[in-house]
Amino acid sequence: MKHFSETVLECTSPFKLELIKLLVESGVDINVIDPISRRNCLHLNGVNGYLPLAEYLVNCGADLERKDIAERNPYQVAMKHDNYAVADFFLRAMWLRRIFAKRRIKMRSTSMRRLTMDVWR
Repeated sequence: MKHFSETVLECTSPFKLELIKLLVESGVDINVIDPISRRNCLHLNGVNGYLPLAEYLVNCGADLERKDIAERNPYQVAMKHDNYAVADFFLRAMWLRRIFAKRRIKMRSTSMRRLTMDVWR
């Protein structure tokens, strides 16, 4: 966790982004939580404000809703550090995930109704 977190916090260039991609592809858990601050990689990215890293981590499935010890999610951390482009991206990504999650639930319930109807025919 320590080395991955430090790399995320220091990632402000395409070169370091490539390093993070290598770490993730080699199996590093991007949703690992710091035991003291309870922050994940997106909280740290909210501090450094490097938008390409935010896009990569979110596309890899990093947890946008995770609260740190101060009960702040990554969006709130980015706002606190005046990283508005990253904060805007986090906010849009959170809403899109919620919308698609609702659609998946509706699709599952429709599929279950169809399946149930087929069984009872």
